[in-house]
Amino acid sequence: MILEDFDRELVLHRLSEPVEDDELRHALDRLRKNFYEAWKVLKEYREDNSRLEDWQRAEKPSLAWRKALFLEEWVSVLAVALYG
Repeated sequence: MILEDFDRELVLHRLSEPVEDDELRHALDRLRKNFYEAWKVLKEYREDNSRLEDWQRAEKPSLAWRKALFLEEWVSVLAVALYG
């Protein structure tokens, strides 16, 4: 299945707002339990979503660069979980 950029953007938008729906809360909870490091990156993004641009501009290989990769991968996973 090929994810549309729209799905990823929708997930990023939903992550930038308070979690009010059970579907997203459940997906984030499963992520926290099974992939804690990825969950921490998503949590950091949720606290300040302006960091994404900094992470994407970071030099390779750095912690910020890895966070951008983590976020990209796990946003795709959440998109499948929520819209797949």
